[in-house]
Amino acid sequence: MPEGGVKTYNELTANRMLKLAKVIGLNPGICLDDLYEVYKEAWPGEPSSKGTINSTLRLLKEFELLPKRPNRHGYYLTERAIDPDEQDAILVALRLHGVDLGNPYARKMHQELLERLPRNAEDRRTMAYPVEAIGQRRIVDTSGEDTVRFMEGLRPKITRGSALRLKEARDLYDAFFVPKEHVVYPLQLLYHDIAWYLLFEYAQPTTTRFHVIRLDRLEPRLTVAPELPARGPETQLQSLREARGHLSYGWGIAVPDKITPDHLVRARVRFKREVVPFLHEVREHFRSLADIPDEHREAARIERRHDGDALIVELTLADHVGVQHEFMRWVATWGDAAEVLAPEPMRAAMKARHVGAARVYGAQFQPTPAPPEG
Repeated sequence: MPEGGVKTYNELTANRMLKLAKVIGLNPGICLDDLYEVYKEAWPGEPSSKGTINSTLRLLKEFELLPKRPNRHGYYLTERAIDPDEQDAILVALRLHGVDLGNPYARKMHQELLERLPRNAEDRRTMAYPVEAIGQRRIVDTSGEDTVRFMEGLRPKITRGSALRLKEARDLYDAFFVPKEHVVYPLQLLYHDIAWYLLFEYAQPTTTRFHVIRLDRLEPRLTVAPELPARGPETQLQSLREARGHLSYGWGIAVPDKITPDHLVRARVRFKREVVPFLHEVREHFRSLADIPDEHREAARIERRHDGDALIVELTLADHVGVQHEFMRWVATWGDAAEVLAPEPMRAAMKARHVGAARVYGAQFQPTPAPPEG
């Protein structure tokens, strides 16, 4: 620096470049008119004429801190922060999450990035091509404006740990359903089978602490419970880990009330030989014991043994009607290739289900003869 502390022209220019880069970095997509105003507000004593800003933008492009070709969506710092392969992977993930699974936040971001990144129509078509897809049957629509606002509004409430008043407004499977309100801490948005669900913890639990409910059964309105302070991300994560631990004993998305040795049951199923190669689902469903408390890991083990050409699988489930219903529904998908051996109540329920289905198709059953006396 020259004597007297006066900056040289180059030092002043470099200082202005850094300040302008900071403005663009903090305001990605900012347009030129807004850039002038934001720069003036941030550094009111600095030269900020349009000519000065424009010349500084040219220097940022020369140093490759800005793309040389202008972006019609506004100014962004260099697009070389990620390489093309990383960019493609991010776009694929956003499309799968936003388009296939119907997450409105991801869908909106995917559309905006597709418009921003490509340089021509051919690039855009190539990047938008659905090379990969998810085969889930998304049935519950999430494109409505109310649902979009609801799901986007839930995100910050979950991370902050805000207590919410949620109204359960409908139940398609219960003709006598009465709407009710829940005061909860939302923990996570879950996608399962055909729809999005909300995993939450009751703010004042009685018999049940955690619950999962399908989003379309809730009134799409976020109301904060002012009497309960936000509890922060650390407490949220702790509760989420515990809730996911409960789900480890579930099948599907049923959350048991408790995980104790007194509330566990061993289920035993015999599978015919022809379906044994396809039974990866049992192992994958219970592949991670990381969330199961140490004192229950031994009880959670999966046992397999051959019975002639068949395979008998024994595993642990929570003694919870929702969990066992989900499990029996899965076993039923194997038809007569799967036979529940234990516990007896589950075996009886499966028998009643199959007998009822057989009668629908005209099957006739002879009554089981009574055992001889004596």
